[in-house]
Amino acid sequence: MPLIARWPGVLPEDRITCEMASNLDLFATCLSVAGVPLPGDRVIDGKNLLPVLRGEAPSPHKALYYYKGRRLLGVRQGKWKVLRRRMTDNGGYASLRQGPFLFNLETDPSESYSLIGSEPEIARRLAGMLERQDAEIQLNPRGWL
Repeated sequence: MPLIARWPGVLPEDRITCEMASNLDLFATCLSVAGVPLPGDRVIDGKNLLPVLRGEAPSPHKALYYYKGRRLLGVRQGKWKVLRRRMTDNGGYASLRQGPFLFNLETDPSESYSLIGSEPEIARRLAGMLERQDAEIQLNPRGWL
């Protein structure tokens, strides 16, 4: 999803970036702009994007995780995104299982062609990241329980 940010005199005009970011970053960014420190009594998943928006730094994220409610669906790292199996609603028919999927977002930004069969090492590495994230969330549910 695109983000359009405008702040005359602070953010450069006509700048386009493809750096990874999340809507969770808006909280940390707004606190930073206001000069308010992040809460220290909990894990904050969002990062301050102001240096990215100014063109001064790359994304502070090594990876972004995708959830539907409490269920971890996928992870993006750089140009690669893996999605676990998912159920699809096919109208009047029974739900179908699909996936897992691996996408190269540089060459396939619309996520139309899975590379799960042709890039097994990348798929395994990202699947391992999903397993570790699942384990971490079990230890620190971030307010979901």
